Amino acid sequence: MEECGLKELQYLRVSRDPRRYVRPNERTALLSPPPCAPRSRGHSARRPPPRLLMLVTSAPAHHEHRQAIRETWGRRSEDARLVFVLGRGREPVTQPPAEVLEESQRHRDLLVEDFTDAYHNLTLKTLFLLKWAVRECPSAEFVLKTDDDVLINTRGLVRALPRWVAQTRGGAANGRLGGLDAASASDPHAHEALPALIFGFVFHHLLPIRDAKFRLYAPNWLFPERVYPDYVSGSAYVITGTSLELLFKEAMDTPLLPIEDVFLTGIVGGSRLGIPLVHISRFWTDDTRFEESKKIYHHCAYHHMLATHHVTPEMLRQLWKPLVQLQPARECDTLLMHILGHLFTPGSYQVVTDDPW
Repeated sequence: MEECGLKELQYLRVSRDPRRYVRPNERTALLSPPPCAPRSRGHSARRPPPRLLMLVTSAPAHHEHRQAIRETWGRRSEDARLVFVLGRGREPVTQPPAEVLEESQRHRDLLVEDFTDAYHNLTLKTLFLLKWAVRECPSAEFVLKTDDDVLINTRGLVRALPRWVAQTRGGAANGRLGGLDAASASDPHAHEALPALIFGFVFHHLLPIRDAKFRLYAPNWLFPERVYPDYVSGSAYVITGTSLELLFKEAMDTPLLPIEDVFLTGIVGGSRLGIPLVHISRFWTDDTRFEESKKIYHHCAYHHMLATHHVTPEMLRQLWKPLVQLQPARECDTLLMHILGHLFTPGSYQVVTDDPW
């Protein structure tokens, strides 16, 4: 059975060359947002380049997911830029659907690329996303890649990134950063010569899934090794701007694997380029260990995380205003919340008072 593989993966038997699909030297976008302003020493641009470029993988039908992000964490930081990337339907087209065109004209934040939008093409989606960033926003200091069902503390993330860079420069790159301690002074010159780094929730020694019933199926003909290299969860990770072009160029010379985070952060970033993968405990990748009826949607249960996966648009809107108005020391540092937090919340429950939403 495995020799046949999943029907959706058969195109990789024809070719695993990313250049064949991404066409790095061509303009392939059906719709593209405005480019970022270049970084200038001589004068300030009307819209300066973003400190944090937020690239969100989405799907054509996920209008509500995108709108919920625009209304919440996607608009919270003045020095961040938001771009959604999606593909087309199964048939080649010259224009996206009318509703996507209208959305693009209204918000000017959609990148629609010329590939079939499907789960097994998530690696291609991320490579198209990097292609746009390398061409149109190379001056971003940091690049967040995330999904449209993730809650992000944008302000907390922008505040933490220089601290993490300073800590890795101090020799902590192979340790576990992003603890819940008080913020230390950030390096004011961090943007001048950022090292190549990938921040996120790092997985170690995971085994490939060989059962074709699962969507993360990796047949032997695609990945023959017994164990995956260490990699960062694809639900949310941050790369330094200096890593952007390195990753994209190396990816173009790396045989495709449809499991995006293993491919880009593990094989391309970690194994081939040697970019340090820095574990951030406040990036929580998955809370599906809880049945829906056993989850709690209290804002204190999420305030300590910088990224939380599997958040619906309704849940995002429900949590956002209380998070922005939260006074954690008073509301979250109670015996009841500590008990509920340890039982039902993602990650390790802590009370964080120095990272506002």
